[in-house]
Amino acid sequence: MTSTQIEERPVGRSRRWETISPTIPYVLPFIVFFALLLSADDLRLIIGEWEYPFRVSVLACVVWVFSRHVIDLRARFWIGSVVLGIAVFAIWVAPDVLIPGYRDHWLFQNQITGTLKSSIPSHLRESALVLVFRTIRAAILVPIIEELFWRGWLLR
Repeated sequence: MTSTQIEERPVGRSRRWETISPTIPYVLPFIVFFALLLSADDLRLIIGEWEYPFRVSVLACVVWVFSRHVIDLRARFWIGSVVLGIAVFAIWVAPDVLIPGYRDHWLFQNQITGTLKSSIPSHLRESALVLVFRTIRAAILVPIIEELFWRGWLLR
């Protein structure tokens, strides 16, 4: 095959949407994430604490079906990644441990930055189900979805 020839691969049943637009694997998870974010209050009213597993399941399915072929989860420098992750976690959590109530300072809560409030309703804050699924979403799905959109699509 010469450099001017393009290898044609058959369009399988599972990737028929690629012929519509090659941006779908990069943009669709982000769109679904924001749609679910905007509808979170309504979903919570309808299905209660099951809104969290529902959102994680929908996002995971969208990433799996539409984006799995563009995701490479092989870590090339995993030791550095783990060390950096621990450092960021320590920097993020340390002020809460070392200086209790520092987030109540006027520099962090004012007319420009707003006030600190939880996005979780008070009756769901103690639920293990909510904690587990919010952690899965925040630690696994959101980083993948953001990387697909910001680096995979927007920067190109």
